[in-house]
Amino acid sequence: MQSVVVVSASLHRSTNWSRFVRWYRYVEMPEWTDIRQVDRLRSVANSCGDGKWVARHLHHAWTWGRLLDSEFPGRVVVLDVPADVIAHAYPPPDTIDGIGEATYILGRDLREIRIVEAMEYLQ
Repeated sequence: MQSVVVVSASLHRSTNWSRFVRWYRYVEMPEWTDIRQVDRLRSVANSCGDGKWVARHLHHAWTWGRLLDSEFPGRVVVLDVPADVIAHAYPPPDTIDGIGEATYILGRDLREIRIVEAMEYLQ
């Protein structure tokens, strides 16, 4: 049986939730360790460019994790992304790799993202 458990929750809270859109990102252990240290997403050495790819739906984030991470399972962080960040993300949200809707958040915008929680995949 497969299940998902919430393993961490952030203290970030917004007073205007209508300005945020829910997105998801699969993270491997090095990125998860960094998130726990700084409580946010950031670009670090060996990351994919200056920003981060995010998935529009939770199941798409897990699918990318299974395909890209040889040590799957990892974690999916649940993100609240400001609507204006998504509006100027590149590429605009589109189906990527035949899996699902995703977009690339530029490094300069990563500080604007709120980490809501993280989920761990249990087999």
